[in-house]
Amino acid sequence: MMKLNSILNFVRGMKMSRHRSKVVGTRFAREMKKVLRQYTDDIVDKVADSVPTIAEETVDDISSKASELFNGTGEYAISWTTDKVNPTRYSTATIIHSVAPFYRLTHLLEKGHAKAGGGRVKGRKHIKPAEENAVKKLEEKIKEVINNAD
Repeated sequence: MMKLNSILNFVRGMKMSRHRSKVVGTRFAREMKKVLRQYTDDIVDKVADSVPTIAEETVDDISSKASELFNGTGEYAISWTTDKVNPTRYSTATIIHSVAPFYRLTHLLEKGHAKAGGGRVKGRKHIKPAEENAVKKLEEKIKEVINNAD
């Protein structure tokens, strides 16, 4: 808001005349563009900083849920990790995945599968709830960043 106030003060201080209006309009457009770029960059930086944190929290959620649901060696639960994917100035992506050889199990454990002797094993939801929670957290963080932007 402070930057916007400086633009409004700039506009209030301008003396309008016919021959200067084009020059003043150009200066105003330049200032407005600079302020909007700064505002956008601030928001992008704050959101990009929160993505890895939310991704790590999601890995922890999946791992803890997997530990509860699947009584085994615990290797599947600790196989979850994150990787950044081609971050650019205005976009950031983090993939949450299970590493080899456990990545082959994720779909079978989440959705269920056929048994060798007939019948089915019921799926145990442990990925989808964590994904939905991560989306909700990120949406809330974006709203918070935008609402608290200077």
